Amino acid sequence: MWNSNSTSLDRRLRYESVVGTDAATVLSGGLALPEQERARIAAELFASLESRDPEYSAELSSAWARSVEERIDRYASGESQGVDIDVARQRVDTALAGT
Repeated sequence: MWNSNSTSLDRRLRYESVVGTDAATVLSGGLALPEQERARIAAELFASLESRDPEYSAELSSAWARSVEERIDRYASGESQGVDIDVARQRVDTALAGT
C-alpha cells in the first residue's frame, strides 16, 4: 500500500544522506516560510554563489534583486498575472530562432 508519509520520509532521508542534516533542517524551515520570504532567501543564496564569480558585480546583482522583488510584489498584488511557463518558453524559443 502506498503511503505518502513514508514516501516523504524516504525522500527526506535520502536528501539528508546527501546534504547532511544541517542543510536539511535549513531547507525544511525555509520551505515553511511564505512565498515572498522564500524568494528573498533564494536570491540571497544565489547571490552568495555569484560573489565567487570573477565577473560578479554587486551593483548588477542588487539591480536584479530589486527587479525580482518588484516583480514578486506586482504579482502578489494582482497587478501582474504572470505568464504560463510553456508560453514563456515558446516566446524565448521564438526570440532565439530570430537571432
